[in-house]
Amino acid sequence: MNGIAVLTEMVAEKPLLNSIHGCYSLAAGVATVTAGVLSSAGWSAVPVYSVASAVTVILSCIAYRGAYSHEDELYITNCHNEVHFSPDEPEAVVKTELSAGTPSTNGHDDATAKEGGSNSSLLNAVFINFAAIGFLASFGEVSMTAWSVIYFQRCLNASTLKASIGFGTFMVATAIGRFSGDKLRELWGRRRLIRRCGVCLVLGFGVLLYSPSCADKETTGLIVGYCGSLLIGAGLSVLIPIVFSSAGHLPGVHAGSAIAAAAACTYTGSIVSPFFLGLCSQLLHSLREAYMIDAGLMCGVFVLSFMIPDEISKWFGVKGDETENLLGEDREE
Repeated sequence: MNGIAVLTEMVAEKPLLNSIHGCYSLAAGVATVTAGVLSSAGWSAVPVYSVASAVTVILSCIAYRGAYSHEDELYITNCHNEVHFSPDEPEAVVKTELSAGTPSTNGHDDATAKEGGSNSSLLNAVFINFAAIGFLASFGEVSMTAWSVIYFQRCLNASTLKASIGFGTFMVATAIGRFSGDKLRELWGRRRLIRRCGVCLVLGFGVLLYSPSCADKETTGLIVGYCGSLLIGAGLSVLIPIVFSSAGHLPGVHAGSAIAAAAACTYTGSIVSPFFLGLCSQLLHSLREAYMIDAGLMCGVFVLSFMIPDEISKWFGVKGDETENLLGEDREE
């Protein structure tokens, strides 16, 4: 999904990955509601999963017919680089973005930018930074998915229904954030967008952790907790799509390989998160204190946002549909 989305971004010359991840979240919600309806009608788990599997396989086979082949992937990547980067430029672009707005003082910047080893190291550093943001985003998202309902039950004495509403506010904010993320990225650029997401995360976890301290914990505390979940969902919504999109657009790098590497780093966070928070909760005898550690880790998103290259005209939008036109002309030939 992410690989196809990045290639489509290259052809369309604009961000699309957030909206596609929004469709992913929407599908998860539809599947959950459908499964709940079938279960309420008396269906057992096996028939429900059988129907879900059949629908998934059929839709996947239909969608696969329109997917890019490996040859298409290489072709689109090469055309994209040809339009946006000169042969000596790809690695230097990242350096230019990192130092955007900073005038040259020594006259040797261009020569340094073209040194292969230096550029390679810089690209690696940029990729590692994106991978770290992806890891933290996945860690935070799964910590809410796995533990937020339990947090509302233990720390706010919420019933199952009220606790599920807390998780629901998180998912709604995530879906809304993803469907609006592409427009916000075009408006602010990824650096400012990630930084503002980091602020939302810090505020959200702060509000969520404060909620049990409210005088009327079971009413006011719940409302405050819902607001915290809303902010956390908004803060996490666009991070993983931006990480995958940015990795796939790194100049001079094969899109599929970059996304695979970014996904491996990102989803490691989802593997570590449930065990880590459970262990911390057991050792500290408090899920609230375990969430404090999670909140501290989420501050890293705000810090890392200062060390990523911002987007310039070479990435999206300004050049219109030159990649698409080039693809069409070459195909005709």
